[in-house]
Amino acid sequence: MRRYQSISPARSISSREVAPMPSHWKAPELLPFRLLFEALCLVATGSPSLDELWRLVHASRSEWKDYAQRCMTTYQNTNIVAALLLGATATLVTASSARPEIIDHTRSSTFICVLISFVLSLSSVCVASAVLFAMNGTEPKWLANELLKSNTRVWCDLYILAFPHGAVGVSVGVLAIGLITAATHSELRVVRIGCYFVALPAIMALFAFLHMVIDSRAIAGWIWNRIKRNKGPERVSEWKELESDSHRM
Repeated sequence: MRRYQSISPARSISSREVAPMPSHWKAPELLPFRLLFEALCLVATGSPSLDELWRLVHASRSEWKDYAQRCMTTYQNTNIVAALLLGATATLVTASSARPEIIDHTRSSTFICVLISFVLSLSSVCVASAVLFAMNGTEPKWLANELLKSNTRVWCDLYILAFPHGAVGVSVGVLAIGLITAATHSELRVVRIGCYFVALPAIMALFAFLHMVIDSRAIAGWIWNRIKRNKGPERVSEWKELESDSHRM
């Protein structure tokens, strides 16, 4: 009997020959711009680079449709969160405080934070709706050959794609800062202490995101190159000796 080996879709797609990714799709060499590029890619595509997007452009049509559907679902969820924030901040902007002795959201600092959160939520809804409308009929080849055919377009498109998610995140953060500021002036001690525990998960999530984006080794290498450039070979050798002595201790 002849045995037939089943080939999974992932294996058949990965076995195709994909053209090299163009240089303007890659992260810049300069560290600050590279970190910004990776952050935009991570928020916009879920990956710190455009390698996966380049592979999907040359993948099968079914895989591209699955990817586009996942992206549209993500933007729809972001739109829901932004709409909830929009309603909450609109209520806080227009309503007066029912119990000022517990928490007063009409204070100047809190009101400014709530207003900024309102504007960011409204902007996120508008941009996410436009992205959903454009993504519905986007072809992969047209995306690569037109929308992302130059360095400027890559940066602009990444900013537009990342803006709804980033705006919602910043909106939540600014609103939390405003409410914590109002809670710290409360007459109740439990409110003044409890507000920090409520904000702790958001702070932990922010550090987790920064850990995903920032490459500590790249930053250390950049600092080392600056030391070699500014201090000269003699100071570099002294730095190496001090480093080796500290490891021995």
